[in-house]
Amino acid sequence: MYMKKIYNQFHDKGYCFLRKFFTNKDINNIIKNIERDETISSNELNLKDSEGYSSTVTVWSGNSSDPVSNVFRYKKLVKIIQVLLNDKVYLYHAKLNRKKPFVGGSWDWHQDFGYWYLNGCLYPDMLSVYVATSRSTVENGCIMLLEGSHKIGRLDHVRINEQNTIERELLDVLMNKFKVINCTAEPGDVIIFHSNILHGSSINKSKYERSGLIGVYNSKHNNPVKKHQYPFYYDMKLLNKTEIFKKNNERRKYVSSKTKLANYKVNKNP
Repeated sequence: MYMKKIYNQFHDKGYCFLRKFFTNKDINNIIKNIERDETISSNELNLKDSEGYSSTVTVWSGNSSDPVSNVFRYKKLVKIIQVLLNDKVYLYHAKLNRKKPFVGGSWDWHQDFGYWYLNGCLYPDMLSVYVATSRSTVENGCIMLLEGSHKIGRLDHVRINEQNTIERELLDVLMNKFKVINCTAEPGDVIIFHSNILHGSSINKSKYERSGLIGVYNSKHNNPVKKHQYPFYYDMKLLNKTEIFKKNNERRKYVSSKTKLANYKVNKNP
């Protein structure tokens, strides 16, 4: 019954919530792993929104092994994703997003599939999973979704500063047509949203940082048709909860600002 409710909401509204999916202890362990990985800060990107404010993001290729990507190999989570996408899945890429207090920029309204289609993913049979590692509020720029907008299909996007967004005139029409959902969240909450749902977030106007992890999953049948910075389908190793918190000594695969893979070997004692 629980899984049916999640499935129906995801396909009908374009998103669903898994409240308290990770415990406070889990989130503390995730944060500790991130903080002791010295390679992360040197691979941060600052992306400007349409008003010139910046958000900080670190991006890993899906076949990376690192403190963020490993969270999205959690067996319990992946099984839910496979049900939602009706197929085997693999981690396409992972991100760490941070909005600094008072100056953290917005994410302009967009569809994720607007990016991924250009990478050779022909179908929108993909989704994003947001894991809140801090409290997400309206004041600090939580994710906003246009409920049900995934059903209108892929829209054309334009480039403004360092982000892709849809034309302002069209956005005004859609904002009047669809309900805006403010995805407020507590640490450990999970938000799953469709690749075609229109979403964005506002500037962080609070004194608190808003941070979270994003994992993108692609379906096996939607294997990209051309080579690009993210991987083709691979058999993803699933992890139990204990394994995702272990110190990770394997190969990191960051995606640079020029969307080229940069591989980093990490010492055994991070």
